[in-house]
Amino acid sequence: MTEFLLFGGVAVLASLLVIAQRNPIHSVLLLILSFGALSAL
Repeated sequence: MTEFLLFGGVAVLASLLVIAQRNPIHSVLLLILSFGALSAL
């Protein structure tokens, strides 16, 4: 259960930061992090 909450929180936070980033390179890196967290779920 704790892994689910951890990866879910990372996915939500990374997804919000993808939208907030102005630098496209940082946005892509956060998108990759978000995909990784979602695949771990």
